[in-house]
Amino acid sequence: MSSLHHVASAAHRAGNASAAVSAGPAHQFQSDPVTVRRLLAPIGTQLSAAWRLICLWEQRHRDRTVLRSLSPRDIRDFCPREADAEEEMSKPFWRA
Repeated sequence: MSSLHHVASAAHRAGNASAAVSAGPAHQFQSDPVTVRRLLAPIGTQLSAAWRLICLWEQRHRDRTVLRSLSPRDIRDFCPREADAEEEMSKPFWRA
């Protein structure tokens, strides 16, 4: 037997039908700020992680676009092997 049924039965025996109604399911769904935060925290964490990943991908895309715009002479200034620069430029944004 559920606890709600116990409350309703006790209220009915006491002759107080309004107590049975007020102790009904609506009480179970009242929002407790701590509980709500605890339930929503994992969602916020996941959204934050997804946003950081999107920002990282955007940065990689920008960096590789700039790298493609440089002349071979500019690339040699910071990358002694041209093959390394070519490899980096050919990667998609989701690969590190």
